[in-house]
Amino acid sequence: MLREFYRIRFHRGPVNVAGPYATLVATARAEAGAQMSLGWQQPPVTTDSGMNLGIP
Repeated sequence: MLREFYRIRFHRGPVNVAGPYATLVATARAEAGAQMSLGWQQPPVTTDSGMNLGIP
């Protein structure tokens, strides 16, 4: 996702695309960033049943 953001920004994509995409990237970072950081602090999953597949 970040690579596409930089491509749009580099090529000065249309404001109607670049602006909303920048908002999407910022929101995704804000929402998922803390959760991803917590995930890296947990021990690795060692079984199939340990995977979170659509269950919050």
